[in-house]
Amino acid sequence: MINENSKQSQYFHYFASDVDIKLIKFIFPEHVKANALKLIIMKNTLKSIIAILSIALVFVLFFIIPTLLFPVSEDLLKGINPEEMQLFFPLLIIYSLYISISYFFLLRNMDQKRTALFFQLLLAHFIMYPLMGLLESLFWGDAFKGVDVSEFIGIFLRFVITFSLFSGFLAIIGKKRTSSIHFFKQAANYKQAGIKILLIGLAYFVIYNLFGYFIAWQFEATRQFYTGSIENIGFFQSMWQNISNPVFVIVHTFRGMLFGVAGYLFHNILKCSRSRKIIILALIFGGFGFQIVLPNPLLPEMVRISHFIETTSSMLLFGALVGVIFNYKKAKSSGSLYDTATGRLWPKGANHSIAKGLFKKQPRGYCRPDVH
Repeated sequence: MINENSKQSQYFHYFASDVDIKLIKFIFPEHVKANALKLIIMKNTLKSIIAILSIALVFVLFFIIPTLLFPVSEDLLKGINPEEMQLFFPLLIIYSLYISISYFFLLRNMDQKRTALFFQLLLAHFIMYPLMGLLESLFWGDAFKGVDVSEFIGIFLRFVITFSLFSGFLAIIGKKRTSSIHFFKQAANYKQAGIKILLIGLAYFVIYNLFGYFIAWQFEATRQFYTGSIENIGFFQSMWQNISNPVFVIVHTFRGMLFGVAGYLFHNILKCSRSRKIIILALIFGGFGFQIVLPNPLLPEMVRISHFIETTSSMLLFGALVGVIFNYKKAKSSGSLYDTATGRLWPKGANHSIAKGLFKKQPRGYCRPDVH
């Protein structure tokens, strides 16, 4: 017999489909339910692994196609250490697996039709990769002296093609996950979203400076690359240089707000518990930093490694913070019931005893016949 509250049952309800649940509960005899449960979990785990590997393979393909259309110039490629370049494809596989896992969880926890999913992913990806990369390159342009403008345009176009194709692919394979329990959905509050995006922009500025100094700036090669000197003038003087520069403050706060817009789009795609949203957003934003693991003709090896450690760790934290901020809702004193697990607000005047019952963790396929 399967204990509904057991860990085995929880895994089952996560991996199994509604059809699997019905098969187990109503078709299999009681004495074989436990074995059937194990087989279903194994089957769906295998399907998940195959799906992750398939997404990774497609991402590798989408990553390679633009480089054939807009190849990196031979002059830039000569600047890469040949031994470092030999690691490019293995590192691309690792990066693709990371991206695949992140978006696999997004697709398993989303609530969008294909067309809406495509356009939201397209815009979010455009902000996070081509646009953000272009802004970063323009701001730190002095460090890339001698690099032709056409190279930056090529990078921009390669990102656009890769993530446009990837957005379309995710929209095609994504399936809207329906629930038998219908929760009240609040209308979008754009004023509140705007305030949260501004807050995210400020949070990004703080995280960018702290991680930049305590991780990337501790590498002599990084200081040499950006300033021409290996001298470290110290934390407070470095921070003062940054915050006393209006252009630096405006550009990086604006970048943070753009990340906030992308986070808002990803957050709207998701339909899952608060904790899952935070984890998924952390993984997706972490991918922005993880891409720096790839050998880069614009960055010397140690500079690239310093930025990989700095940006991946900071963006994982930033993504989680984005999830926390967008999931924060203040329960109203008017009697509305806010569910912290799902991030949904039960409407005023609803039967709260029924609402509380619905908010309890229920297995997939569970339906309350007394509530519609």
